[in-house]
Amino acid sequence: MAPAFDSGGSSKRRRMDEEGDQGLGGREAAAAEEDRISALPEALRLHILGLLPFKSAIRTGALSTRWRALWTHRWPAPSSLDLRLDTHAPAASILESLKRRRLRRIDRFSFSFQIDDEEVQPDAFHRIMDYAAACSVADLHVDCVYYSFALVFKLRLPRGDSHLSRLTLKGIRVGLSKSFSARAHTFSVLEAISLHGVTLSDNTVHNLVAASPLLRTLELCYCDGLDFVSVEAAGAQLRSLTIAECRWVKDVSTIEASSLRSFRYSGYYIRSLRIPATCPLADLYICFGGPAGRGRYGPSTPVSLGFAWPAEVPRNWLQALTNFSNLAVLTLCSSALRRVSAKARERSRAKSAVPCKLQSLRELQLLMFAMYDDSLDDIYVLIVACCPPLLERLFVEVKILQCNMKLSD
Repeated sequence: MAPAFDSGGSSKRRRMDEEGDQGLGGREAAAAEEDRISALPEALRLHILGLLPFKSAIRTGALSTRWRALWTHRWPAPSSLDLRLDTHAPAASILESLKRRRLRRIDRFSFSFQIDDEEVQPDAFHRIMDYAAACSVADLHVDCVYYSFALVFKLRLPRGDSHLSRLTLKGIRVGLSKSFSARAHTFSVLEAISLHGVTLSDNTVHNLVAASPLLRTLELCYCDGLDFVSVEAAGAQLRSLTIAECRWVKDVSTIEASSLRSFRYSGYYIRSLRIPATCPLADLYICFGGPAGRGRYGPSTPVSLGFAWPAEVPRNWLQALTNFSNLAVLTLCSSALRRVSAKARERSRAKSAVPCKLQSLRELQLLMFAMYDDSLDDIYVLIVACCPPLLERLFVEVKILQCNMKLSD
């Protein structure tokens, strides 16, 4: 009986072992089939390695041939560079580091510098800019902290660029090469231009806009050297135009910007503003003088009473602001409100006059930097004459210069 029992047990154990071996092999095969991480693209596996500690990343090389030595590539070349130059970091060290990096593609290049007269090195500045252009930078950001040096550093934009999509410049002079031609040298993918505290000419703005067929956003803030801002050469893609505190600007023309949706102006009085009545303008911001109430002739000049319109300039351009049927948000300062309300009164008195067309207006913002005896009447006239019944939001900001209060017992 015993041998038979032993034989049966051995057979049973052998069957269990065989089943176990088959089960182990099956589990290994199943595990191999479920190894979805190794099947990921190399870029994703590198991203995973970048999240692991250094030692753990090295150990992944033992997993399979697909992981062997992959950890050595877990630090790819950076797609952006942020350089800062000050008196304690000479330009020579930055140029040397760029030389070691060699010419490799850069998505975003940011260069800011803060220096004094003794450290001004225009040649080094131009060499750094040449390096950015040679690396086919897509997003270029240049910032000079001290705006007083705008006359020293002059950036001559390249004769066209097929990679540059966003341009941000602060505190420098901006120009174009002498042989530049908007037709021959295009910035074929440039979509956004932001110029802050720069010195440039009307011709530079015109040619830069004309050479950027895909331009969507143009910002000109605290710029010097501008007199007539024209984006008439802009393509059909221009959506947003901002002009803020450019003190010498007298005229603005967007007559060919048929797709303009946002226009924001802040600064001194302008003699004329030409916007096509057919454009889908939805956001309009007009502010003369700013919160300090300064006029063209000095900070103490009233923003509306101290200005005389030249005889050759039409005075009714503010009236045209009420003709945009797609306008959803309208922001006016107290000076612009007085003139628009005056035109609204004339329309209401003339029975044959065409009424205001702001039928899509949903939000009205009034910046009352100066309050007059008839300011409340101006607000009332504008709301009654120009605002549709569907107006949802009304904001009135009042600047209180002096407030004397006496509390009674």
